[in-house]
Amino acid sequence: MKKIQDVFKNLLSLLYPHRCSYCQNPVEKNADFFLCNRCVGEIKINKPPFCTICGRGINVSAQTSLHLCMNCRTNIMRGHTAHYTRSYAALVYNGIVRNLIAEWKYEYKKSAGAFLKKIFVDFVDRHELLHGIDTIIPVPLFFWRHLKREFNQAEELALWLSSLSGIPVISDKLIRVKNSAPMKDLSVTKRKENVQDAFTIKDPAYFEGKKCLIIDDIFTTGATVNECA
Repeated sequence: MKKIQDVFKNLLSLLYPHRCSYCQNPVEKNADFFLCNRCVGEIKINKPPFCTICGRGINVSAQTSLHLCMNCRTNIMRGHTAHYTRSYAALVYNGIVRNLIAEWKYEYKKSAGAFLKKIFVDFVDRHELLHGIDTIIPVPLFFWRHLKREFNQAEELALWLSSLSGIPVISDKLIRVKNSAPMKDLSVTKRKENVQDAFTIKDPAYFEGKKCLIIDDIFTTGATVNECA
């Protein structure tokens, strides 16, 4: 029976070949997540040395004694303060990664989500980012957006990380009270204004003395995570 199924699957692949979700070229046999090998090769994982504030990989030749990227050095000179201790981004936010996140968030493609989760968990494990963490907090969605999307991608990442580490996820104490506009087309200043007063804390005493890991699916200027912190 299995041989008949294999023949049927091979015939379907010939008639209706899978296409790469990014470049639309045929996907190689046994390729994962409907990405061709060329596009998988263009996905860039952030590597150390990391900026000590935003966590992006920085060019060795551009390092200073403080190990800050140019963006964070500029923000400091402008008087912008980071309210979090440190952040990290697992992937460089390029076209392919942007497309994968959009497929997961808006088209509900589980294969894209599984691919991103695996990279995320591997990154956290490789750099021992859970050391000393007491609780994991996903960045919340505004309630109607959560209802419309039916899931929170940041919470999905947090729950998967929790299932592997045993660190609890707290999703009911950081509340989004403002329906902020989408951030993708906003300037740095407008992004900060957009999320200002967008969150509130329920039971602040719970967080006293705790080291918290805030998780979001995208980190660009850090405005959202900074407002949460």
